[in-house]
Amino acid sequence: MRWEIDSDEGVSPVQAALDVWREKFLRYEQPDDGDACVFTVIERFTGRSVEIDLSDKRHARLIP
Repeated sequence: MRWEIDSDEGVSPVQAALDVWREKFLRYEQPDDGDACVFTVIERFTGRSVEIDLSDKRHARLIP
């Protein structure tokens, strides 16, 4: 499952995805591969998009 979310200017795509993960799913640990944790983050003003997979181990340092 993939989620498409908007990001405000000045908020990194990873932070926008983490905010949704925490606020909407009430999850605070790093997700597993089987979780619905892939977000397409669209920068609201430029329309630029980036795909963020929160289960990717490179994001582990951002999730306490």
